[in-house]
Amino acid sequence: MEIEGLTSPKIVPSLLYLAAIDDSLLLGEGSPHRLMGVFLPTPRSLMYMDIPGEVTMEEKVLSIRYITLQKFLSGLGKGDMDSIVLAYSHTHRESVFYMHPLWQNLIIGSLENLINFDLYGVSSILYRHLRHFEYTEDYINELKMLREKIQDFDKDDSISDIIDLIDWSHYKIIRPYRIRRGESTHTTQGGIDLLGRKIQDVRVDVLIDRIDMDIGDYRRRNRDLTTDIIRRIYTALYIYGHLTFQRTLSFPLPPILRESLLHLEKHRSTECLRCLYMKFSFIDDIDIKDNFFYMHARKVIEAFYREIYGIRG
Repeated sequence: MEIEGLTSPKIVPSLLYLAAIDDSLLLGEGSPHRLMGVFLPTPRSLMYMDIPGEVTMEEKVLSIRYITLQKFLSGLGKGDMDSIVLAYSHTHRESVFYMHPLWQNLIIGSLENLINFDLYGVSSILYRHLRHFEYTEDYINELKMLREKIQDFDKDDSISDIIDLIDWSHYKIIRPYRIRRGESTHTTQGGIDLLGRKIQDVRVDVLIDRIDMDIGDYRRRNRDLTTDIIRRIYTALYIYGHLTFQRTLSFPLPPILRESLLHLEKHRSTECLRCLYMKFSFIDDIDIKDNFFYMHARKVIEAFYREIYGIRG
């Protein structure tokens, strides 16, 4: 895409890359309105520490966020979703406004080494918005039953004090468990498993607070799921799955996924969102081997400074 008419690329030093990261990239339709660019700070600005990590500018109908190469590579290491989307925006040529000649070899050619495939940032988006959809009505009913039972106990009692006072035969989801306190003793400590979250060594009043939080989350879980959030969740899951299994991405989304996304936006059923959460949980359990991404990132930064500013060291 032509860069004519934009003035901000001439202001930031050594522009390396500029592309759309909005629906025009994700769905492959419509005009871009949100762009993201990467620039290389001058050695002088680094020496005096007077360069910001990012700058946002408004041009006509475009919002353009410029970040330093260092911040971009750090984002790939932290699993920042915008940085990852920008890294693979080159797969949709219509979304690319500018690409420095070095970008192809130093960035695109090294992406598998530059990205931390644990994808912490992407997974945090999914967990934050979808975790409440593991809460079923049966689970909430058991929480209410447990709360009613324990609220009559002394609030300063610990879980270990009360665990044997509860008839667990009425529970199928919430379960008690015991662990040994030390290798040289037979003393055990009791806890309660709330959907994989093992609660132990807390007072009864703290347990009641945690139960109330889960019940509250169940009641308001649909409130903040706007169309934009649904699209962000879906994109995050696409990124999380494809980078985990295939180590690569391409945009826009495949037609079948675009249709699925549009359907979900119109019919955001509990079953569909719980299905997304279960897919995320399955992928999240996969052990990812460290690829020493920061070591590769340092080499890329050095290469850019050698080629653009002539720095040798």
